Amino acid sequence: MTLDRVAVTTNPGGATAWKREYGYGRYFTGKVVIKLGDNDGPGKLHDRDSCADIATHPLKTFTLELPVSEGEDVSDFPRPVR
Repeated sequence: MTLDRVAVTTNPGGATAWKREYGYGRYFTGKVVIKLGDNDGPGKLHDRDSCADIATHPLKTFTLELPVSEGEDVSDFPRPVR
């Protein structure tokens, strides 16, 4: 699978603000979704809730767990040195 365009999004209000009734899932129809979550309790609940909500919409869904410490997220992931 080759991805030629990538979009990044987040939901307003942080990890505990994902609500199925807002209907965010429909925006992922036909897309390839790669979910990066926070490595803490609320982040893991967000992974569960958001992935369950969007599960019927995307073409394919992946959850990527980064090698970061408890309480960290993608912003703490090491960047390559240039």
